[in-house]
Amino acid sequence: MYNRLDNGFIQRKFVARVKDFIEFAKANCTTYNNEGMIKCPCHRNKCRLLPYFDVQTVEYHICRYGFIPGYYCWY
Repeated sequence: MYNRLDNGFIQRKFVARVKDFIEFAKANCTTYNNEGMIKCPCHRNKCRLLPYFDVQTVEYHICRYGFIPGYYCWY
């Protein structure tokens, strides 16, 4: 889950697993709101202050910044 970079580039496998994570979050997570937005588990401090983001933003943030260290609970 945390093997994000390979020679400075984001691994394709990581991006595919992020997409799987997003689908899992949308289907199972209680933090998915009625407007199609979810909480962002990325490493960026700003995301912890805002309640919800659209799915595309969360996907970008996870790929760009990675997950919060120690983030293992997906539901």
